[in-house]
Amino acid sequence: MGTLKNLFVTKANTSTSDIESQTHLVQPKIESFPSGYPRFSALLGADPSFQIYRRFSYLRSRIILLKQDRLSVLEERLEALDREEESPIFLGSSRRDRNTERQAALSEIKAALSGYDDTIKKTSEIHHFDAAKPRHVNSIRNWIAGNAFIARLETKFLDHDDDLLTISPPEDGTLSSLENWVEDALIYLNSDYYKNRYTSKSSDPNVYIPSASVQTHLARAILGLFVIILIIVPVLVCNSLSSITSRVIVIGVATSVFIAIMSGILRAIHPSWYRLAPDR
Repeated sequence: MGTLKNLFVTKANTSTSDIESQTHLVQPKIESFPSGYPRFSALLGADPSFQIYRRFSYLRSRIILLKQDRLSVLEERLEALDREEESPIFLGSSRRDRNTERQAALSEIKAALSGYDDTIKKTSEIHHFDAAKPRHVNSIRNWIAGNAFIARLETKFLDHDDDLLTISPPEDGTLSSLENWVEDALIYLNSDYYKNRYTSKSSDPNVYIPSASVQTHLARAILGLFVIILIIVPVLVCNSLSSITSRVIVIGVATSVFIAIMSGILRAIHPSWYRLAPDR
């Protein structure tokens, strides 16, 4: 209550915009949540990249196989009923079909097929999520190692590396990898400045979840410089070459690299980056 009291006690002439601005600046830290699942949930919700969960591929396959076999049994049952039908007119008109056993079988098939289709669709949707990045999984593991609030058995889902998915937007391309490298370098070279310069969602000195991503701007600057060099250098090299074949090779290589880089930039997603450092 002390925080709320200090937050809303303002001067009489303070504008509404000032109050809203002050309110916006107050953000709960991860450590302000009770230990256990509340704090663990706060961590996972602090950044989209932390949204890592199990896919349960084995269980999904098992359920699909069981539903599939159930449908196969029902299919055989329906075929047998059709072969053994003593009144051909029932097979020629569904409106005149008085075989209650066949009607019951068809109703059961309809229900089973609906459940099978739903499971197939949901499994397909689950498999469209990207696999969790080892960097992000290790960050969560590091946090758990330094904050033993959750039962070990209940964090074992992180041990299933091949079965982990992330529901965050996909990150791809050259820029994404370069941002990771820049961020690691910033933390390693001057972690105190990097930690204090940007509003963090955690008060733990080993946790880095900046709200502003300076590494994104630096990565873009580095990549932009590289692209400029990649454009200028081939021109200079071609001017020094007399062979047409050599010029074509240089232009081809430079163009391929340039297209690859630009493709990575256009596909890249820029979430707020983070790093969870292990306890020392």
